[in-house]
Amino acid sequence: MKIRKLLAGGLAATLVGATFGVLAVHAQSASLGDFVRTSGSSLSSPSVVIGNPASPSAAFANDVVGAADIAAAVAGYATTPVVVPGGANLLSITGGVSLATASQPLFVGSAIDTAKESLSDLDLPDVLASGELQADDGAEYDYEQFIRLGSRRIVYDDSSGDLEDPDVIVNIGTDEANPLFTFEVDFTDSLAISGTAFTAGVQNNVLNIFGGGFTVDSETTSTAPIKLVLNGGGTKIKLSEGTTQTVSVDGSDYEVELLSVADPNTINVCINADCDSVDEGVSRTLSGLAFLVLNVFHNPKDTGISSAELIVGSRKLVLEHNAEVKIGESEDVLSNTLVTITNETVSSVNRITNLKIDVSAADSNEDFLQAGDSMTDPVFGILKLAFNGLRPALDDASRAKITIQDSGSSEETVDVKNRNSDFESFVFAFDSDTSSTTNTLTFGNEDGDNIVVVEGDLNIGDNDFFMLSQGDFDKLDMSRLLEVVSISGLSSNSAKISLRDVFSDNTFDIDLGSDNADTKSINGFDFFFNVTSTTSGSETFQVTWGTGARIHYTGKEVTVYPLIETENEGLMALTAPVNITNTTSASYTGIDFFKLDQKIVLPTGVLNVTNATAVTSIGLTPIVGSTIGSQTSIIPTGDLGEANITVGRVGYTVKYFNATMTLRINLQRAANQNPAVLFIENEDDDNNFEAIIFPTSNSAEGKIQLDGGNIFFTSAATNVGTFETTENTDVARAVDEWGTLVERNTDNEDTAFLLYPREQAVADLAIGPDPVAHPAYCL
Repeated sequence: MKIRKLLAGGLAATLVGATFGVLAVHAQSASLGDFVRTSGSSLSSPSVVIGNPASPSAAFANDVVGAADIAAAVAGYATTPVVVPGGANLLSITGGVSLATASQPLFVGSAIDTAKESLSDLDLPDVLASGELQADDGAEYDYEQFIRLGSRRIVYDDSSGDLEDPDVIVNIGTDEANPLFTFEVDFTDSLAISGTAFTAGVQNNVLNIFGGGFTVDSETTSTAPIKLVLNGGGTKIKLSEGTTQTVSVDGSDYEVELLSVADPNTINVCINADCDSVDEGVSRTLSGLAFLVLNVFHNPKDTGISSAELIVGSRKLVLEHNAEVKIGESEDVLSNTLVTITNETVSSVNRITNLKIDVSAADSNEDFLQAGDSMTDPVFGILKLAFNGLRPALDDASRAKITIQDSGSSEETVDVKNRNSDFESFVFAFDSDTSSTTNTLTFGNEDGDNIVVVEGDLNIGDNDFFMLSQGDFDKLDMSRLLEVVSISGLSSNSAKISLRDVFSDNTFDIDLGSDNADTKSINGFDFFFNVTSTTSGSETFQVTWGTGARIHYTGKEVTVYPLIETENEGLMALTAPVNITNTTSASYTGIDFFKLDQKIVLPTGVLNVTNATAVTSIGLTPIVGSTIGSQTSIIPTGDLGEANITVGRVGYTVKYFNATMTLRINLQRAANQNPAVLFIENEDDDNNFEAIIFPTSNSAEGKIQLDGGNIFFTSAATNVGTFETTENTDVARAVDEWGTLVERNTDNEDTAFLLYPREQAVADLAIGPDPVAHPAYCL
């Protein structure tokens, strides 16, 4: 190719905010690396100019092809990370490969092989390249390399007490039967290790595996137990007789001098002035540096200069079937490794078809990785498994916080921000008796103000709290927690209900008019207000909404435990046992249990309630991604009909009381059906809406308290939702698959809080010669 002129500029990639200089580049550069210059975050690279296409030379077409080749190759040098606006939660890896994929991230509880079961040359093209051993007898032995990932997990744990406080870690483990990963060489052409095929062919020739060149040593044995002995794995250098080269190994510099080539098989070599005679194919250590004499090139003095190839920083590997790896001349054992060699006999020659090396941590003090840690493989020393931690981190400021705690001796409060980041702390349960030894846990507060959590309840009164919510539970469009400020002027044109939004503290009126009823549009949704009692001092009303609803009537749906959308798109419901009364009348709340298409809208989905055989049973059909136990109906005989049902990921108990024709609903996991806080996470990678339940209970002193011992995670992933004690033994923490952190403190009174990320937290784990994590970037 005829390159006419090279000018800097055209292929430069620009980091956001960076300034780049211009560098003149000459056509006679020795390598493509000379065409590109980097300095810190600055980079410059060339344009390729090939002449005038209007009057091309005869070779112009070849010039075009050649220019394209050079441009593509230079682009390999001229790529640099460019931050993508809005991509702060994305990550890229250089110097290795992520163990996650775009379609399958890793989370708390994930096994490291969740996204990728194995790695090949497509992932690590240099380290895992396919190879070929060229034997002296002309035979060629092709092989492929892989890394098979194990099923060790990313967990929230203290690693059996190694950590004072639990953390998100990679559990490496020390069990070679359950390895972290496995090195595998698959010999497409089975490798001869016996007879003349070995001694006159394979022996002393090179296997380029896992980033290093290894010669097959004569100590290899083909009888049981089969043993493959390798030498090498370091840096290859070539020295002419009488020359010296400085090499750096593990941060130290060594002067390697080839004094002379004594004969076709022997050299005289010095390392840092420590000298010896060493034969071809033999390993030796001088001045603390191991090396292998790979090849000797002997020339008579009158015909040329002799030279030799050495692999410095090399070591001996003894790979014996069903045994641990041994390294070095002293054959030190690498604990918790395991070699498996598969062989066959062809024409009386024993041959290796497959080699596997399982790797785990050397001991229990090194069996985990915290954020920022890496583990270098102990066998070949070429690969690092690096853990960048969890994103967002458990203490990241972007997480939303909800606190459930005692308020004095008789009330339980929840502190939370809503979707607009408005903060409120309010009481949701209290002890309504005066005994110091017994409790009567009641939904509401000490002042007698109730919390209404069933649509159409007839008895919302002055100072009570009630919730409104409409829209699909997974993308709630409207949610409000309201307090009744006053009910006044009933049965007149000035009749109204004054309400306060608990979070925003804004007040507004429902103007009822003389018929004591009105339809109010809130956030684009209709709500139907209707006064149910005009008795002075005991005025009450109801609110209905949704499909088929109107004034006086809930329609075919009743919402139970309306949801509050919290900061970071979480959902929260306040729960306690509630009743829904059967009705065939449109004059008050309830649904007709004995008609088709009746529905109960729960925080985690919808439950169909239908009759199976007239009034002799009530059928239960969960929908919207729900499941049901073996009992699919309630027999309305006495008060015995009861069923446990899972709707979404949360279990509910539904019981029918025949005498009053009432369904009672409560959370299965709320101890003794006490008040509880139900928190629902966003849809996770498994398409589930997992939840966390914070129940209340009675204390021995007759006080209401958080029932911290029964905080329940619905997430079924392995090793999640289990409380781990911290250095402060009063404090325990747990993390679920979404990455939500829950902390429980039992000092004096039980208190709990959760830290909730907007997106499911991902764990960043990568493997390679030097894996480094970067923010999202384009090349």
